[in-house]
Amino acid sequence: MSTKRRTRWGRLTGFAALLLTLILPATACSARDTSPGPTGPTSASPASPPPTPSVTRSPSAGGGQGGGGATATGTATTQLAGFISQARVLDSRLRRAATLINGGVHKDVIVLAPATVAAVDDINPRTLVPHIPSGMSPSLQRAVMLVYSDVVSRRLAMRRVTEYAEYAPLPREGTMATELVASLGNGAPAARRFNGDLAALRHQAATSAPVRVAPRSSRSTAEVLLRTLYIDMLNGGCDSSGGGVLTTLPPIVWTHAGGFDGTINGISFKADYSASTGWKVMINAC
Repeated sequence: MSTKRRTRWGRLTGFAALLLTLILPATACSARDTSPGPTGPTSASPASPPPTPSVTRSPSAGGGQGGGGATATGTATTQLAGFISQARVLDSRLRRAATLINGGVHKDVIVLAPATVAAVDDINPRTLVPHIPSGMSPSLQRAVMLVYSDVVSRRLAMRRVTEYAEYAPLPREGTMATELVASLGNGAPAARRFNGDLAALRHQAATSAPVRVAPRSSRSTAEVLLRTLYIDMLNGGCDSSGGGVLTTLPPIVWTHAGGFDGTINGISFKADYSASTGWKVMINAC
């Protein structure tokens, strides 16, 4: 299995043209909040694309990120409609993938059919990020990040499906099948709570004043990227596979010390802004 582990890390560092090898400190691997939440439909437990230690917010990003502090009328519902709609799309894809995975589980082997692998590959939680407006209140941002973490936890719980597909069918008593089943189980808590968390977000948005969207050059915009990236690493760093549900916002401190721009939950990060490309953030996990 040691050769297989090295192969997995090779794939991870090549994902999405990563700029940095991801080696998380123990604090990032263990900082999981998995407190029970509202009950919803259960899926097989999905996984998301490997975490990206570096991400960029372009000037054209959605979710009101490109604004210059404009205020909408009514409530925050309209500003979060895109996020909520896309979250439902991803939930549907996750449940479909879970059904396909379950259909391949037999008494002696686990079959990972091409259609199953394709269904998992088709789920990208980061499509939610452009729909997250900057400048939200802490309570509203917490509700958004909780839903995002539900989706990421479920998707990353499925990561072994794509990693082990080339070795399928997997003998049920084998190490890979055992790891696959354990990984899938990591996403079950997030799957159960997703509907309740999404309903709570809709209620929070409907009872919140419109978000005064921060300028795209503001730190608030960078912090959206930092927190979503932190959630990705919480669920996928150190070769983990889902299970990280974020019920509290990780604190961000801007310090400009030691060559870094600050810390998120104690982990150093860099955040660079360009008028032409927007924010680019990197969490230093080396």
